[in-house]
Formats: sequence, C-alpha cells, structure tokens
Amino acid sequence: MRIFCIHFMEELKVSNLQTPLPAVIPAISNTADLVAFLDSYADPWVMVKLGDINTLPNIVRRVHEKHKKIIVHHDSINGLSPDRSGIRYLANIGVDAVNTTRLHCISTIQNEKMLAVLGLFIIDSSAVASAVRAVNENTPDFALLMPSSLPERIIRKIKSETGCPLLGGGLCASAGELNLLLKAGLEGVTTSEKALWHNQQKED
Repeated sequence: MRIFCIHFMEELKVSNLQTPLPAVIPAISNTADLVAFLDSYADPWVMVKLGDINTLPNIVRRVHEKHKKIIVHHDSINGLSPDRSGIRYLANIGVDAVNTTRLHCISTIQNEKMLAVLGLFIIDSSAVASAVRAVNENTPDFALLMPSSLPERIIRKIKSETGCPLLGGGLCASAGELNLLLKAGLEGVTTSEKALWHNQQKED
C-alpha cells in the first residue's frame, strides 16, 4: 500500500472564499485521463487543460457531479476569448477557479466570484522580479510558478516579497520532490503525475 506524505492532506483556507485547496491538484489534458480521474481518484480539486467552449460545460458538470471543484486553464480552452466576456462565460457555467497568464483577467475573475490563479514562468532572475511585480500589482488569490522545480531560495524570495500563496506547476514527479517543494514554501502543486494523485482503491 502506497504511503502518502502527511502534506498531501494539508489544506489551505483562502481568506476571501474560505475555499480549501489540497497540496496535490491533478492536471488533466486529455479525455481518457479525465474519465479515469473521475472514476478512480479522490482528489477534491482538478485542473482541466482540455476542451473548447462547446464541451467545457459538460466537463464542469461531470466534475461537480463527483463533488469536486474545477480549475480551468484559461489559455488551453479552444475558442475562449481572453477578455471579460470569456471570464463571464466561465463563471456562468460554474467554474470554481481560473488559471491564466493574462494579468488583465485577474480582477475580472475575482469580480465574478472565482479564484484567480496567476501563472508565471520563472526562467531567469529578471523573470523573478517581473513575477513579484505582477503579483503585487494584480493581487491574485494564488500564483502558479512554472516550473515547480525552482531553487528553494527563489520560492522563498517570491513568497516573502509578495505574501501570496504559491503553487507549483510541472516537473514534480515524486512524493520526495513534493515534500521538498512544500518545505520551500509552496502550498501545493498541479501535476499530471498519477503516482501523486489519491487513488481511491489504494487508499480504501
């Protein structure tokens, strides 16, 4: 039986919506994985990176039928406009949170009562400074640092200079790596690595 680190069960309370986020958020980019996730995994949140404006309402409905919450990866949805009308569309179909790299979308997402997750690519020292500025000027509910496998000092720097809860995206493949990232200051990670998801059969 697989043993999960205790951090997997930690939850973060978001001050404005009192919404819990777990330390592991499955990231799904194809239909087969979505079906498998909904049938076999107990994780309460999922990030969806598939579909278009025609299929997304059904995806949201299926996730909610399993009593889970959904983060939509805005930039991955075909046909979704990167403006106020696109954000309102997501709110109208019941999306719980939106991940986007577009700074101008953050306030609209929050005004529509969804969690705003700002995606930030950290590739060099200038990107770190830009990330800090972007977070402080736009105040998202979470910042998603990409990749998650950043040096501890960079994670701590961004956290100390913004005060924003930080998530990591990509390149976390084991429980050991996850523990190190949590100790460095991340609240959690989004990951397509199924070994980190909570399999209901293995945990029952």
